[in-house]
Amino acid sequence: MKDIFYNFFYACFKLLHNFKLQIKHLFKMLFDSKFKKICWIIFAVVIILCVSFIRTVPNYSKKYGFEIVHLWDYNKYNQGYCLAENKILDKEELYKRAIGEYLDKQLKIDKMIDEWRADNYGSRWKSEMEIGYYELDSEINLNNWLEKIKNYYMDLYIPVENTDYDLNIREKATSKLLFEKLKIIKINPMKYININFNNFGNITAGFDKPILFVTYGLWNSKILLDNVAIFENDKLVGGYKFYFDYSFSKYNNFMRDIFYDKEKEKYELEKSKLVKSNKSYPNVKIDNCGNINYDIENEFIMAREAKGG
Repeated sequence: MKDIFYNFFYACFKLLHNFKLQIKHLFKMLFDSKFKKICWIIFAVVIILCVSFIRTVPNYSKKYGFEIVHLWDYNKYNQGYCLAENKILDKEELYKRAIGEYLDKQLKIDKMIDEWRADNYGSRWKSEMEIGYYELDSEINLNNWLEKIKNYYMDLYIPVENTDYDLNIREKATSKLLFEKLKIIKINPMKYININFNNFGNITAGFDKPILFVTYGLWNSKILLDNVAIFENDKLVGGYKFYFDYSFSKYNNFMRDIFYDKEKEKYELEKSKLVKSNKSYPNVKIDNCGNINYDIENEFIMAREAKGG
């Protein structure tokens, strides 16, 4: 037993001795000349200066979402400054930039998904309409949009329903709904954007009038209103959209759902029930210049494959 303990401690001593010799040899290699010593001193000073005076701040316009700044700019950023413009943006301008970038990125994502599905699943998956944002007839507003769309849809749906399934008839009905009834015109959505700082106690961004967002898929779209985005602590935490299938093949489903979604949206806003699972968007951070950390490539990869396909 004594021999075992002796051998164990002797082995430990040898290891420590060898380690000490290696460290001594390493130091000799690193500091065996005056030049090397000066270089290491300079390196140490640089490291200390970096730790003391260099910081990172969010900048979502950059590839990695941040930029390196000196301590002075770091303090300015924490005061709310947009460093690129050397000024503090007012909240309305900040939120307008954020929602503008979101709408633009969402448009790019939907176009990428549409092209990918057409290439991988076949041309029948490609949107029949040009993907984009469209305004509706001037008579359609935030108060009557649901009733107007319902009536226009029903006027065209009843004769379609009473005929044998005919794709041409349904396509003509769709064209008449969009271009003759709703009178859609492609637009820049920022023309109608508005920030509301007290929407039932919530800060929201939306439009002065209903906007139709034609998305990927055959006959798919979303109706965007005055609550496209909900902001909380300078983050885009949610928003509401209403799916609108205008193919004249799902009337019972989509009209039922759009009524349900509208009532749920109204209830949640009035009661401030901002349940994240019921919102349209992920939690998106906003930097001081209004840039957002919304990764187009990542969102595209997650959404490009059709459910069940």
